[in-house]
Amino acid sequence: MDAHNRFGSDNKDAVVGGEALQPTSTATVIRADGQGGFLVTDGAYAETKEALGGYYVIEAADLDAALAIAKQVPAKFGCVEVRPVMVFS
Repeated sequence: MDAHNRFGSDNKDAVVGGEALQPTSTATVIRADGQGGFLVTDGAYAETKEALGGYYVIEAADLDAALAIAKQVPAKFGCVEVRPVMVFS
């Protein structure tokens, strides 16, 4: 946790949001049933070796700047994925 706190402090001008997530075992999945209703089930969407543990939302001038910040994320047990936010206009 200390490493994440340092990351946030070191990048306070770029980090605009983010949260840790509970394990996939706490997930609830909602799927359309194809007949106008929904199917609600407990558990993760799919079995996988990797799961999203949390996220940061950052503002960066371009992809290179975003990657420079992402390289600082303390991902001790996994990797960091960088994606732009979808903008609808």
